[in-house]
Amino acid sequence: MARKIGFSKPDTEAKKSIAESYLDEFRQRHNHSLSPDPNGKPQKRKRNWFVIAFLAFWLTCWSAGILLVASILRDGNGDFFLFIWLVAAVFGWGLAVFALMKQMKGKPVSKGKHD
Repeated sequence: MARKIGFSKPDTEAKKSIAESYLDEFRQRHNHSLSPDPNGKPQKRKRNWFVIAFLAFWLTCWSAGILLVASILRDGNGDFFLFIWLVAAVFGWGLAVFALMKQMKGKPVSKGKHD
């Protein structure tokens, strides 16, 4: 897009940041809109229901274990190893929750030639 500066008309076009100009250029090149489907139809998504059920059960039991170790440490009966285990377990719990959310979101199913 060319700007007319120094000619007969003053520059009245709003100035864009570099990021906005690159985003506009990307959208023009790739014809992207903000929605994943320009027609507004929801995409079909593939989910692995076994993994979702397993992770839900696993996280329930894992949460009980984390709460048990936290209560042991709170009462002052634990040692340093339990503290390290608790930190690692909470970190792993967060990763498992992330994996569960990713599975629940699912992967978009693309339509092939024969659909």
